[in-house]
Amino acid sequence: MTKLILSVAFCLGFLVGQAQNADKIVSAHIEKLGGIDQLRAMRSRVQKMTVRSQGQTIQMIEYHKSPNRLKIVVQIQGMDFVTSAYDGRQGWKMNHLGMPERMSGYNTRKMGDREFDRLWVDYKKRGHKIAFKGRQRVKGQDCYKLLVTKKDGQQVAFCIATQSYMILKVESIREETGTKVTRYYADYKKVGGIMFAHKVTGVTEGTEFEITINSIKINEPINDKLFAYPGDN
Repeated sequence: MTKLILSVAFCLGFLVGQAQNADKIVSAHIEKLGGIDQLRAMRSRVQKMTVRSQGQTIQMIEYHKSPNRLKIVVQIQGMDFVTSAYDGRQGWKMNHLGMPERMSGYNTRKMGDREFDRLWVDYKKRGHKIAFKGRQRVKGQDCYKLLVTKKDGQQVAFCIATQSYMILKVESIREETGTKVTRYYADYKKVGGIMFAHKVTGVTEGTEFEITINSIKINEPINDKLFAYPGDN
């Protein structure tokens, strides 16, 4: 009986220690990003990017507005195509003919669940869990590995540098296909008091890609009409 009690106590202590380690890493990461107040004060974000993959180069613009409005526009041959958007109620995109179409209820819910201000902010209140999974090396740097289990059950692994506390690597599984997606983040710069990666490289479904963030603007006014499903106008 004594051995059983000691074993249970050890396991409980280990789990508490893991949780404390994760919390400390998350707190340090938020502080290095710019602090919790800066993240909460961010109400909108516009990112212009260049995406290179399979010998092709395209321009892309992402519009974000708190709490969860989103619009991603890809520019191809002088034309703008909306690859995904969420207006606060409905998810939508353009089909191959350039016509808008509504997303399914499932995809709309997934769009609505996106965190505008990084999933680290108030993650416990949002129903997410974060576990410390030890250390590993990423591109020559020591990192803490954190496994995030979102409230919907989706798991994402983050590697955070032990020195800078910036995210260097993210691994996730694409739900639609079940394929692994690996992203590497670099070239961090401060914009409006918040650190952002300006270079993202990675592999998805065996295809390599590179994203260069050319500009980031935060807290500029964005009219809600920008995100609206065209069929409602």
